[in-house]
Amino acid sequence: QIDALTISQALQTIEEEEYLEKLTRLLRGKGRGLKTMLVKDQMEKLTRFALSRGFEPHVITKALRDLSLSCDHPYLI
Repeated sequence: QIDALTISQALQTIEEEEYLEKLTRLLRGKGRGLKTMLVKDQMEKLTRFALSRGFEPHVITKALRDLSLSCDHPYLI
């Protein structure tokens, strides 16, 4: 029951880089707990997890892409 203007103003105060780092840490932690599975299944599970936490789809996609590029093994997070 918070008005849209208040939500919009609050969201504008969040630093984009900090927001992405927070999501990346959450995904990395969740990814460690996943049993070995196909990359596609991992990405779907991590996407659903992040969506359930309120992150936007375009931010999730960027974080997952960044994670997959920074991993020692490109197929697993």
